[in-house]
Amino acid sequence: MVKLYSISKKKYALIISSALNGFLTMMVTAFLGIFTSDILVKEKLFFALVYLVIPVVPYLVLRKLRFIDDIDITKRKQRPLFFTIVYILYGIAYWIVLKKYGVCEFSNVALCLFVAQFVLSVVNYFWKMSGHMTFAVVMFSTICYLFRNKLLLLLFLFVPLLAWSRVILRKHTVAQVVLGTITSLIECILIYGSFC
Repeated sequence: MVKLYSISKKKYALIISSALNGFLTMMVTAFLGIFTSDILVKEKLFFALVYLVIPVVPYLVLRKLRFIDDIDITKRKQRPLFFTIVYILYGIAYWIVLKKYGVCEFSNVALCLFVAQFVLSVVNYFWKMSGHMTFAVVMFSTICYLFRNKLLLLLFLFVPLLAWSRVILRKHTVAQVVLGTITSLIECILIYGSFC
């Protein structure tokens, strides 16, 4: 009975972890910033493509070159190169958005993605921090920021579930998921101000 519960527990943890995958939450955050903005449709499509390519292409190239073993980039030593490439590309994208549109909700979302990826990159040179937690919190914060409805704060109820799943799957320690949560929440508060 204990073994059956253990298998079931890991299955639920995998479902939660997959549903809130770092790549997915990263892209959903960018798409929310893009598609809720007032920019032209062709510009929305262009930036959606840019923000889709930024994490995917470096991942595929590094995976092909065998610098990365799995989608979660579980091994800490494999993380810095990928995370650094992505934060540099996010920095360039943020600079372009800021120059083209000035300070607006879209540029704030671009800045939040850049800062979150930068902090994740720096921390992962020395220690392992959860990208799942980082970008899930950024995504929930962005939703609250863009739609300004206090009920959306209920999304943060998923944070402990995701943290639990990352620990159960032995991808992270409790300290690593807590650090990812707290740093991204602080970043979002500093960039977005109050969410609702």
